[in-house]
Amino acid sequence: MMQAFFSKRAGMIILAAFVVACSQQKESDVKPMLVAGTPAVLPGAASVSAATPSEAPALSREHEGQLMRAIFQDNYDSNSGNAVVDIRQNGTDSTYLMALVCANELADGRTAVIVNGSPSDQNGADMSAHVTPGMLNVYTVRREDGDWTVLERRENVASVGSHGQIGSVKWINLSPNKQGFIVSSGGVWQGYEISMADVFDLGDGVRHLGGFREMSGNSGACMPEVDECWEIDSSMRFVDSPQPAAYRDILVDFKGKRYKVTENKSGDFTEHLKANIEQSARYHFDGKKYVLVSGTNPVPSI
Repeated sequence: MMQAFFSKRAGMIILAAFVVACSQQKESDVKPMLVAGTPAVLPGAASVSAATPSEAPALSREHEGQLMRAIFQDNYDSNSGNAVVDIRQNGTDSTYLMALVCANELADGRTAVIVNGSPSDQNGADMSAHVTPGMLNVYTVRREDGDWTVLERRENVASVGSHGQIGSVKWINLSPNKQGFIVSSGGVWQGYEISMADVFDLGDGVRHLGGFREMSGNSGACMPEVDECWEIDSSMRFVDSPQPAAYRDILVDFKGKRYKVTENKSGDFTEHLKANIEQSARYHFDGKKYVLVSGTNPVPSI
């Protein structure tokens, strides 16, 4: 079990030229998303049944700077790689340090850029606390005649995560013709950790499709006086729905354990297994959001 949500999956797919920054799903069934600036498409056929999100490496500093300067103009600082901007919320302007999380070229030629906003002062100094969520911002841009043009700005889409950070992002194909992404966010509090998966559609603007708990644990707080300790993680894949739906179903496989520890005279802990966890759950889009339709989600809240 990892100690923080943002260190949770480490697989990497190496792509040439302009790479996807956060993660790109492995495809075997739908039209693949294109990598910005790269003429070749990702491997895959147009007819299949399942796709699994996976990690990808970061953008080069040069390409990151091109995108950030196009979006934030003179507010972008090439030395730090970030931008300091004021964003209006509930009638009040608040200052945020904007940092690029990742970018991906969509099938229609647009590039979606995900940017994290963290509270800061006018000089970019961090003003976030442990419980402060990150602000999710999504910008769509297109490269024309060598320059990036901003097509759409979707700021303050959601507030998720902790320490002013939204967490990690995975790109997905929600259906053969709909692309989106998953944000895995959460944090660690006094030895207890949790990560939530939130699903977003990139079709007409940015639409939140719901989410679920994908991992949690309390190994950092597991002491003899604690009644039960646990470590539960998961993996997910998107599959065709047996029922008519705008998006594919999500199958989630959970694996972990519940246990207790005792302490001997030397101060050493001994783990006593209470139960192994191996369960699956299926989430279906009901027209408004993804809902659990079969199985159970064994991940406890904290």
